[in-house]
Amino acid sequence: MNGNAFEQMKNGFLVELERCMPGLDGSDVACILGALERAAFPYEVQLKEVALTAYVDPVPQLLKVYLAVKKTEGLAAGTLENYKRILTRFFLWVRKQPAEVVSNDIRMFIYEYQLQHGISDRTLDKYREIICWFFSWAHMEEYLQHNPGRAIKPIKHEVRERQPLSQVELEYLRMACETKRERAMLEFMYSTGCRVTELTTVKLDDIDWRKGTVHLFGKGKKHRTSFVNAKCEVALKEYLKTRDDDCEYLFVTQRKPYRKLTKCAVEKVVRLLAERSKVTKHVTPHVLRHTTATTAVNAGMPIEDVSKLLGHSSLNTTLIYAKVATNRVQTEHLRCVV
Repeated sequence: MNGNAFEQMKNGFLVELERCMPGLDGSDVACILGALERAAFPYEVQLKEVALTAYVDPVPQLLKVYLAVKKTEGLAAGTLENYKRILTRFFLWVRKQPAEVVSNDIRMFIYEYQLQHGISDRTLDKYREIICWFFSWAHMEEYLQHNPGRAIKPIKHEVRERQPLSQVELEYLRMACETKRERAMLEFMYSTGCRVTELTTVKLDDIDWRKGTVHLFGKGKKHRTSFVNAKCEVALKEYLKTRDDDCEYLFVTQRKPYRKLTKCAVEKVVRLLAERSKVTKHVTPHVLRHTTATTAVNAGMPIEDVSKLLGHSSLNTTLIYAKVATNRVQTEHLRCVV
C-alpha cells in the first residue's frame, strides 16, 4: 500500500465523514478509521492523475482536511473553532492555493491584520503560530513540497509574569459573594484548581463526599481526580440546599429550564465578584487556578503532585508556577545557609 496515497485518501474520507455525519464522537471516528485501515490493508492505493481545475473556493479543501484530522486527534472544540476562524481569515485574505503561498504572504497578513484590528503582539504571535502549524502539518503529510511557515520567526512580545491572588485578596473575593451559588463556585475553583470547562461539566454524582474527591473531565478529553477541602464542602452543601431541580450538573442556571452553566456564565460570575471586591488585579477563573497552584507550591507541595493536581500532561507546564516560590526559597536560604 502506498502510505502517502492512503493517508491522503483517509484524510479525504475524514472530511466527507464530518460533512455527512457531523455529530460523530471522536472515538466513533477512530473506530471507523480502524475498520477502513484493516479493510484496505490487502489493496494498493495510488493517487489518481487528474487535470488541474480552476481555484474557486478561497477556503481550500486542505484546510477542511486539516481540521478533520485535528478533530480526530482530540483537539478541544473551542480550540478547533479558533484554528478554523484564524486560518479561514488568512485564506480569505491571501486568496491562493496552499501550494502557492510563500513566506511573505504570511508576513504581510499578520502585519496588515494588526494594523486593521489593533491586536497585541502576543495575540498576533498566536495567529502566526496557528498559520505556521497548518503549513508544517501540510508539508509533513507531503501535501506541500515546501513549508512557507518555516522562515517566519516568532513575534517578540512582553511575557507578563502570572500574578496569583494573595490570601487577603482571596478573602475579599469570598466577602464579595452575594449568593450561596457564587460562594460554592469560588470555593470549588480554588479547592480543585479546575479549568472552566471542567467546572461546567461536573455532575452531582462526580463528587465522592466520603473521600472528599471529585471527578473532572475537560481539556484534551482527559479524566482526572481533584479534591474538595473543608470550606469547599461546606459551601457546596449549602448551595445544594437551595436547589429544587432535578438537573444532573453541579452548577446550573438560576432560571428554568435548569441546565448546566456555560463557560461565559462562569467567567461572568468571577468578573462580578472581582468588581464587587477590593481586588485590583485582573481576576479570571484561570487566575484562581493559578492561585491554587501557587499556594500549593509555596506550602511545600512537591511539583510533581501539583502537576497531577492541575492535570498537566507535561511537568514543564507546571514549572511556571514554581517560579513564584522564590520568596519562600530565599526565606529558607536565610534560615538554613548560615
